[in-house]
Amino acid sequence: MTASVDYVFQRFRKTPLCNDPVNGLLRLCEMACFRRAGSCRKDALGVWFRCYALCRERREAVIMHLKGLYCRKETAVEMFRRPAFLSDLVRLLCFFAWLLLGACESRYDDLDLSVYDYRDTRNLVRFVHDAARVLEREGLSGLEEFRTDKRYRSPDRYLYVYDMQANNLYHAGMPSLEGKNLYEVTDINGKKVSQLILQALDDPGNRHAWVHYTWWAPGSFYPVPKSSCHARVTTPEGVEVYVGAGMDFPHEEKEFVRIVVDGAVRLIETSGEQALAELADPRSCWNYRDVRVFAFFRDGRLLISPVVQDSLLQLQLFECRDEVGHKPFASAVNRLDTRERVWEVFMVRSRYQRTPVKKCLYLCRTSLGGQDLFVGAITDLPQPP
Repeated sequence: MTASVDYVFQRFRKTPLCNDPVNGLLRLCEMACFRRAGSCRKDALGVWFRCYALCRERREAVIMHLKGLYCRKETAVEMFRRPAFLSDLVRLLCFFAWLLLGACESRYDDLDLSVYDYRDTRNLVRFVHDAARVLEREGLSGLEEFRTDKRYRSPDRYLYVYDMQANNLYHAGMPSLEGKNLYEVTDINGKKVSQLILQALDDPGNRHAWVHYTWWAPGSFYPVPKSSCHARVTTPEGVEVYVGAGMDFPHEEKEFVRIVVDGAVRLIETSGEQALAELADPRSCWNYRDVRVFAFFRDGRLLISPVVQDSLLQLQLFECRDEVGHKPFASAVNRLDTRERVWEVFMVRSRYQRTPVKKCLYLCRTSLGGQDLFVGAITDLPQPP
């Protein structure tokens, strides 16, 4: 609901109608209704389009009253005393209040897209969500809709559907994969992508089942970094499948780091020291692109290094400084005395810019063998346009 209202107010500020407050308010109602209709569940679309028509009708009625005021040379007091004008105006203002309070549930209200900083990421989650609803409603026959509807394949993204044994049922980007089993297929870095997806679907902390790997774009011959989200669906036929789509060269979301670090903490709490080998494995879901999960004790001893594969090469983490003299690890650990997780921003040099850029350290506190253990990872600070 908030996104729809924000959109309407942005449009309102960019139009000359803002110089005419009354007409601008009426237009605002009309635009909000039309915009809201586009994000409602299918069974509510008719309601919102009727609201749109009603709002347009009320707006025109109030404008007719204002024109009459000008022609008859009435004062504002005389106009407000006329019952017909008051009736139309009150109806419209009540409707506008009802609109802002949210008269029906958006089909995206339960997705919690506020955790993402970039619009491309939010749009991809919506894209997968809409496809999942098609399969929930129409079952496997919905695959034919995917094949005929060009919305499910674009230069930016494409849809795919697998069963829970990693058999491909539909692939908009690479139709040659349909009917094949990809359970053991690895990317160029050795990541078993289908197995990582199935693992993500079972992860309660990874709500949209994000997986990060390397793939190739349709029609190309070189690997590209990719992030994909997924949704599990049980069709009316009782078949369990998952639907997904991905982004090439994705933005680094803070939410991606939170998912892997919080998941690493849960793994340590359930498996103890046996979890460390899996967390350090570059082929696991805990490590992707430039993001590496690391772990150290309160005295600075490393269990998993943030920079090398061998924890025998110890670093003086608490003495490490960024480009402006800030000690991010020492600061984050101090703040963790009163909380369980923190974000710490620091500055680093970049080979792409002459000036330092911002990075984020996400650090969580847990325990291992009766000692405080700190688990974290570092990513770029999101800078959405």
